[in-house]
Amino acid sequence: MTQDKRPGTLVKFLIFLFFLIVAFLVYSFAIGRQPPVGEGEVTVVTALTGGEKIYHTGERPFVFPFIQKSYMLRTGAMVVSLVDDEGMSLPKKGKKETRIESRVTYKIDDVQKALNSFGLKDTHREIRRRIKEAVARSLKDKVTGIETIDKAEKRIPLIADIHIGLIETFKKDGLKILSYQIRFR
Repeated sequence: MTQDKRPGTLVKFLIFLFFLIVAFLVYSFAIGRQPPVGEGEVTVVTALTGGEKIYHTGERPFVFPFIQKSYMLRTGAMVVSLVDDEGMSLPKKGKKETRIESRVTYKIDDVQKALNSFGLKDTHREIRRRIKEAVARSLKDKVTGIETIDKAEKRIPLIADIHIGLIETFKKDGLKILSYQIRFR
């Protein structure tokens, strides 16, 4: 009598497959458990299907390896300084040109709006780029018609106008502009 060796091979294969699945699940739970989200941060977990879930301070996200990816965003106060080469020069008649240096402090107020506006990859770099563009555009628009900005009565309304403009521009993008400072050299 000859026995068919296939059932034994199939059982061994199923046992191997079972242990492989168990090993993957143990690996997933060991690797997928992320540390709690810190103060002033959020973690965004995205899936291959395009869905996303936002975890706030104290929450502990879980990420399935190869299926999901996590991104950390700072929601606390961040500073964009536009100085030196990033600043703006203002020509003056018969005098040395005036350098205008700016400093914008912002924070992400609405994470979902910020993700929709700036994306997940290099979010803060994109925010910085857009703030720089907005400040440069505002300064060019507001300063072009002014003959001199040496006096405080010219500077204060200029600073207020730019600050209000930045607040209105970035509110729809989920950013809160905390302060705008300007320095003339």
